[in-house]
Amino acid sequence: SDVCSSDLYKKIKDVINNSGGVDVESCDFISSTICSGAMEDVMLDMFGDHVIITATRDGFEVDEYDHD
Repeated sequence: SDVCSSDLYKKIKDVINNSGGVDVESCDFISSTICSGAMEDVMLDMFGDHVIITATRDGFEVDEYDHD
């Protein structure tokens, strides 16, 4: 299922909206950007193929894997 349209995602969005401490517009923009089809090409160009990417406040952790 599409994580960006899941019930869990909607619940998390509601929590963020009601917290008052988060820039909701920026979060919505980032979320919609990450979930867009165009972002797949950007990520592939940035990180390459066959990687798992973990985003943190300090940057990105990129782990290569072999899927054979």
